[in-house]
Amino acid sequence: MWKRTGVVGLVCCANVMLPDLAFAEDPESRSFLRQVLIMWLPLAAMVGVWVWAIRRSKFKRHGQLIERSFIHMDALEAKLDRLIELLETERRSK
Repeated sequence: MWKRTGVVGLVCCANVMLPDLAFAEDPESRSFLRQVLIMWLPLAAMVGVWVWAIRRSKFKRHGQLIERSFIHMDALEAKLDRLIELLETERRSK
């Protein structure tokens, strides 16, 4: 066996009884609402943060796609304007 040194050794040699903080109160004496909050609230918070992050990234990508499509439409409009001008000048020269 290993030798207990430091604070652990002092506590063991002095026979000090430390309360077990995890089970300081009887779990059966807790109310149902308190048990639900303790067990499910952290999980619900993590799921909520995950859903928020997914929705945020989805809308961010959606906004980038719309912006890209506007840029593409502007470039297409400029090309069509040049084509119309070319056709009009060709028609006038005939």
